[in-house]
Amino acid sequence: MFDRLKGEFHRQDDASSTAGSSTRPPPPAYDGPPPNARPTSTSKETNRPYERPEPTFRTNFGSVSLHMGDRIRLMGLPPEITAAIRSTLQQTWPNGIQDERGYHGSVEFKLRGYPWSPTGDDAIHARRVTRGIMATLYSHGWVLYISTDISRKPGDKDNLFFRHQDPPPAPREWFSCTFSKGDRIRLIDAPESVVQDMIRTLQGYIQTHRPYHVSGTYEIKLNGSPFAASGGETMVSRVLCLELFEVLERNGFTLYASIDQKYGGQHGTETDSWQMSRPVGWSPGAPVYHQ
Repeated sequence: MFDRLKGEFHRQDDASSTAGSSTRPPPPAYDGPPPNARPTSTSKETNRPYERPEPTFRTNFGSVSLHMGDRIRLMGLPPEITAAIRSTLQQTWPNGIQDERGYHGSVEFKLRGYPWSPTGDDAIHARRVTRGIMATLYSHGWVLYISTDISRKPGDKDNLFFRHQDPPPAPREWFSCTFSKGDRIRLIDAPESVVQDMIRTLQGYIQTHRPYHVSGTYEIKLNGSPFAASGGETMVSRVLCLELFEVLERNGFTLYASIDQKYGGQHGTETDSWQMSRPVGWSPGAPVYHQ
């Protein structure tokens, strides 16, 4: 039964197709672009098609890496930025630049002394060097993209990658924070309001605090050894970090970079150095944006 009805349906369809074949217009022809053609639009003035321009946005990246005990290598940065960093090194490192050369596609500065394996006061100045480099790059629109360890070599340090922005971001002010000897926090060039707020916040953890003998530096000595702890004491350093972040936020600062910049021997046991920044002109109560 079903087959007979299906056959009648096809005969009726064929008959109607034949009857209309003499009057039915041919299907329209569509002359579309080839598969790989670029998209076009129509100009309102001339009603003529034109090709859309290729995108012009392009992001540039650059690299600053720390090597051995005394080298800085720049890659992907234009000559004017290299010149600005050269000036920054001369201002922030008391021993100055010993040599400059090209090195396998990079520009290498060799500093006098050993900023990445420092002794005494050089440890403070070495943090000013890396902070000065980041602040200089930031002022020219080169914003830190990532601080990362990409080497398994003993004694390796972080590689800093920067992304260029145009126009440059708004100016910022900076200070450094280091964790020393297992029980010390050193604030380098921090505003006095930050120092006093940190002392109040950490008073239950503090053994002593005083201005450090290097100008612009304040040292807080903590109870125990939270940065060289074991067992349950390891969580004290985490609590301290949470407290430090709250102090930073209350004062308009954010953590811009955490950098392994010191040679830690064969086992790489050094702590990071923190570099903080906030917008110039920030006032209490204003929002704080992480950058």
